[in-house]
Order: sequence, then structure tokens, then C-alpha cells
Amino acid sequence: MSERVSIRTGLRNPERYTNAALDTVDLADARSKWAAARVEFGLKPTTPELMRPGHENSKLAKNPAATYGLSLAPHSSGTRTVGTVCPWAGDCKDPCLASAGRGKFAAVQLGRQVRTYYAARWPLEFRAMLRHEIRNSAKRHGSDPVYLRLNVLSDIHYHEEPWAAVGNLPDQCRPYGYTKDPRRATMANAAQVGHVLTYSVNERDRTPDSIADLLNEGHRAAVVLAHGEPWPVHPFIELVDGDAHDLRATDAPGSVAVLRAKGRAKSLRPDPHGGSFVKSAAWFAA
Repeated sequence: MSERVSIRTGLRNPERYTNAALDTVDLADARSKWAAARVEFGLKPTTPELMRPGHENSKLAKNPAATYGLSLAPHSSGTRTVGTVCPWAGDCKDPCLASAGRGKFAAVQLGRQVRTYYAARWPLEFRAMLRHEIRNSAKRHGSDPVYLRLNVLSDIHYHEEPWAAVGNLPDQCRPYGYTKDPRRATMANAAQVGHVLTYSVNERDRTPDSIADLLNEGHRAAVVLAHGEPWPVHPFIELVDGDAHDLRATDAPGSVAVLRAKGRAKSLRPDPHGGSFVKSAAWFAA
């Protein structure tokens, strides 16, 4: 049985995760602990990479540039051992994309859980391993850009950790992701260190006016359109097809990516007053 640990403990004081701190980690020891974590979950004592190449993910595979993603166990499928990595999750918990595609397989879900457990129990070793993989991915692609989605299914503020600031990563690396954090300063703080975050519109956002200030500041947002709804229009907001690829960092500043509901979210119907995770086409004209 895995030891009871809390992911929140490892996320406190993000400023402590500096390159200097990660330099103190012996990678051989970090790999040994990674293997030990896997054994606790009944897996083989191997040390597969924490990040996976984009072609293994149906959404990331559409990206026109090399992409690597880190998938932890999200709110709806997280192990009770470590708690949630999605502190701002709301109505998206049950229809989470974690169950879509390969995510429906128990082995895939278990892999996410053990990665989350490793991150919670040995947070410094976890980040040292992650940094090592990022550096290797940059070498693998030469001078070509390498996009990093460290929150495929989570909402951790890596941009607050000094080691992950763009200035401390290889020049080719471009971190990006989505967040449901309602604090607008989060977007600006992430941009200051080179991370491009896209705000995920949710049940708290009853009209487009709720994100007007964010868009006016040049940030981006994403909206899940209910299944069966016609393509929306808005007289002043540029709408882009969010399903064409996942690189929201390449969308125009101030634009909104429209994503069709998938998986269990297809069964959700929009609230006529805008108070739901999935939106109707009429929401854009509210």
C-alpha cells in the first residue's frame, strides 16, 4: 500500500524549486525512488519517462511542432493518497477528458496516479527528473521549438517555480497550458516568465463579459461548446477552432478557442443562463 502523502505539501513555497536546488539531486537516486513508487502501485521497477511525446495523445498529436506532455491524475481520477492537482475544478470534474481516448484504460489511469504519487512524495526528485527530460527533448530536436504542456490533465502553477521559467529552460522550449484559476494576475505572472496560459471558461463565467478584461489584456481563453450546438459567432471576439490543434500559444492574443464537448461531456446540456461548464452558441451573444 502506498504511503499517504499530500500533493499540496510539495506545492507550497514554489520559489524553493530553483535550478540550484535541483542540481543537488542525484538523478540515479531520483530514478531509484521513481522505480520504488511504481512498485508500491504494483508496477515493474522500471523508470519510464514522466513526459510523453505528443504523438501518443490524440490532441497533442495535431500540433504542428514537437510537443511533450505530462499527464497526472486529475481531480476526477486522482488517488486519495495525494489529493487533487486541480484545485479550481468545478463542473468539469465528472466529464473530465481523463477518461477520453486511451484514458479509459485502467493501465493508463494507474500510470497517471503513480506519477502523481511520485510528485507528491518526492517533489524535488520529481522535478529534477522532469528537468532532465526537458533538456534531453531540447537536444533531440536541435534548434526547432519544443512545446511543453506540463498540465495535460492538471492545473499546477509551474510558472511560479524558478527552475521552469523560460530563462532557465533550454532556448527551444515553449511552456503552455490551460488554467481555471479565476485570479487574473495568474495569467500575467505566467506571461512574465514565458509561460502562455489559456483561461478555461467555466460555470462561473455566465457571459463573455466575464472574460472581457482578460482578452483586452491580450490573454487567451477557451470555451467548451455543448455537443450539437452550431458554430458560434461574436462581433468583436476572434474565435478559433480549438480542436484543430492544441497550441493555444500560437493563437492570436485576445482570441477564444472553441472546443467541442468530448467524452462524457457530450451528454451535458448548457444552462440557458450560462451557468454551466459547457456553453451554447447563444452564450457568445449574451
